[in-house]
Amino acid sequence: MKIQADTRRVNQKHWSCVLAVTQALAAAFIGLLVGISVAGTRPEPFNKVVVIVDGSGSYSSRRMEAIDRAVALLNSMSQKKLHRWESASDRITIISLDAIPEALWEGSLHELKTMDSEFWTAHFQARTDYVRCTDVTAAFRLAARHLEGDPRYVHKYLFVFSDLIDEPPTDSIYRPRKPSRLPTGDFPWEALRDVSVSVFWVPPEQKLIWHRAVEERGLGASFALYTTSESAEVAIQPPPKPRIELTENERKTERERYVRYAWTFVKVAAIVMAVMGVLMGFIVFAARRSRQRRSSRVLARRVVPPIQQANAHGPGSALPPAGTGSMDSKQATPYRGRRRE
Repeated sequence: MKIQADTRRVNQKHWSCVLAVTQALAAAFIGLLVGISVAGTRPEPFNKVVVIVDGSGSYSSRRMEAIDRAVALLNSMSQKKLHRWESASDRITIISLDAIPEALWEGSLHELKTMDSEFWTAHFQARTDYVRCTDVTAAFRLAARHLEGDPRYVHKYLFVFSDLIDEPPTDSIYRPRKPSRLPTGDFPWEALRDVSVSVFWVPPEQKLIWHRAVEERGLGASFALYTTSESAEVAIQPPPKPRIELTENERKTERERYVRYAWTFVKVAAIVMAVMGVLMGFIVFAARRSRQRRSSRVLARRVVPPIQQANAHGPGSALPPAGTGSMDSKQATPYRGRRRE
């Protein structure tokens, strides 16, 4: 029992060492993998959406209809199903197009879900002091600032409900300049180059003028103009889920990076397994030697020295009593000679 107890203690000691070494190696291995994954992470893509609603007098006949369509768009975005693991980092900005264009609201998709449709109607109708002028260029420049970001990770959408007739104020918000069918020279064409623009309820003649201006600047693929009749029929879809768009060179670099990480993973795993194998072999060998030494010492203490048979009946030793000892019955009976008849 004592040998078994000693062996059990030795095993527990050595396996504790094995566990400690394994945990240390596993921690180092996980740290390396985390470092590799962090080094290879890229920003999460998200959408930026700006909605411009014309509140000027020239657009008054379409204002309520435009507000209704804008609210319907926002409601469809707010009804988008979000999974628990999604960050929902989309940013939405609502801009009023009038004498002094301003951002009426800005927030995330989560915050948009908490807004009521009457909130938007009340905010648009509350700007009656600015309806006599329409600064189209200022509104688009404000939208461009809210749409800034790396186009590889930020997908940009601009929805405009306006007739696009530019009537900026003079020295008073009640006195507009002469109406212009084209925006001023500081219109942010370049800032809108990576933006998907959709303009609704544009008068047919106004669409023709803007369509030519858009084509001259090479923005025809991303700048959509809809006339009054077209706007009533077109379905305004909320922006899709954003995805990272990579060029061919970026894809090649990405593949090479993952190949390097895979080889690094294999090499590190091989090194860790080899080190653990050597340590396990050494610990098992040391445990076996220790058990053998302990067993030898315990057995040596329990062995009884042999009895010296030669000195058992030597001088000074007491003779066994008659009839006892190691002699048989014939040796114990003395010789008495032949019996006389």
